[in-house]
Amino acid sequence: MSVPVDPLTTDESRTLVTRLLGGDRGEREPQAVADLADSCARLPLAIRIATVGLAAEPTGSVAAAVDELTCGGRLDALALDEDAGLAVRPAFDLSTTG
Repeated sequence: MSVPVDPLTTDESRTLVTRLLGGDRGEREPQAVADLADSCARLPLAIRIATVGLAAEPTGSVAAAVDELTCGGRLDALALDEDAGLAVRPAFDLSTTG
């Protein structure tokens, strides 16, 4: 049985990115936060994975993360090196198979 899940609204996705980044990072780079959410198609799993590395590096640029996502294979970029199972591609594979 398939259950369609809609993406978050624009405001919800920006709020999630800002909350996951912590501190005032969302306020320092509001356009980059919006771009990150949009680059993740406003999907909560993708947003969470994309922000994990940024949250661990408080001085990292949100805009640089967006560049990384938009310059190559987006699904491959939405993965964590330390846990191959925590990635968007395997989640999508599971959600679209039988």
